[in-house]
Amino acid sequence: MAAGFPFNVSCDNLEGDFEPDRIVFQRRVHAQVMEYLEKGIPARPARLIEALQNYYHTPEITAERFPWPEDL
Repeated sequence: MAAGFPFNVSCDNLEGDFEPDRIVFQRRVHAQVMEYLEKGIPARPARLIEALQNYYHTPEITAERFPWPEDL
């Protein structure tokens, strides 16, 4: 998002011998993103986000840019 590319959750595990529950994984990632946006992004990732936004001239990251993941 900070670099202007669409957000896409991937739970590929090339080493695993099972198929992960993609919907559950997507929703957990979404919940973590919402928590970071509400409580604050940790300092190091926040600096990276700021640098990417400055370089790519992208808008602020907000919850509206991360819609609830629909069932696949």
